[in-house]
Amino acid sequence: MVDHVAWENLGPYMIAYRRERSPGRKTDVWDVVNRNSDVVLARVEWHCPWRRYVLIPIAEDTIWAADCLRLIADFIERQMAARKRGQD
Repeated sequence: MVDHVAWENLGPYMIAYRRERSPGRKTDVWDVVNRNSDVVLARVEWHCPWRRYVLIPIAEDTIWAADCLRLIADFIERQMAARKRGQD
């Protein structure tokens, strides 16, 4: 079981839950969860080679509409801005 320490609403279908940081980890990991089924659809985490947060799909056979992708992209941009401000 993963401990979630915060959450953010991602529109009518998704919620992002921030995981508790493991020892030594410098950046946050977020689980993107389907609001209706509680299935973890994807994870947003720091990708060192690209030096930015990325979306990593987890659930098989998911379908992503443009509006959901926009919400995810906006969420990632907010995480990048927070990191640049030193809040990550």
